[in-house]
Amino acid sequence: MMLERNRIHPRPDLCRLIGPNRRQVSVCLTAPFGGVLASSRSPDGANDDALYYLDIIKSLSSSQLRLHYVAYRALHQIVLADDSLKRFNVGQHNEVKNLIVCLPQLPLDRMRINLDLDFEILFRRGLISTYKTHSEELSPTELLPYATLSASTLGIHLYAVAFNKLREWRLFGKQPVESLYEIPTCELFAPSLDGLKAKIA
Repeated sequence: MMLERNRIHPRPDLCRLIGPNRRQVSVCLTAPFGGVLASSRSPDGANDDALYYLDIIKSLSSSQLRLHYVAYRALHQIVLADDSLKRFNVGQHNEVKNLIVCLPQLPLDRMRINLDLDFEILFRRGLISTYKTHSEELSPTELLPYATLSASTLGIHLYAVAFNKLREWRLFGKQPVESLYEIPTCELFAPSLDGLKAKIA
């Protein structure tokens, strides 16, 4: 493959492989797409393990990929910080779906994430198990719009792909990974609404 032989950045090949209908190639696409390519490298060029994830990436908008990254970045940090969560089995859906993150809506709005639409798409693609948007009254004059979601095994796969760690996806939450520095993250998050409110107070 030309991309592998010349060791160039995947951005020039994105439009060709993702399709002509994309008017703009954002970093939210290049990061997971580059991970797909890197995860598929093998000496004989025959490893196509990550191709399924290319179809997922192609089906998502930049805001949907951004939401996926923001959510799983927060989930990853929650698991890293809680030793009791490190014992969960990422290959068991019944355990993974109990990994929950609560995010304030305002930072997501600033990232131009359309929660009503983007959550449903991630859910339909199997990248999250559940989701909810709601508002909590903090005081008679203050509301906290927020969103909660629970993880899925496929969602963890795609997160691992973005870091070229598909073969190590079972280590999710057990070791830190560097952030994709060009993609903004939500710095305020918690595993529950009460935890989020405590951070805001």
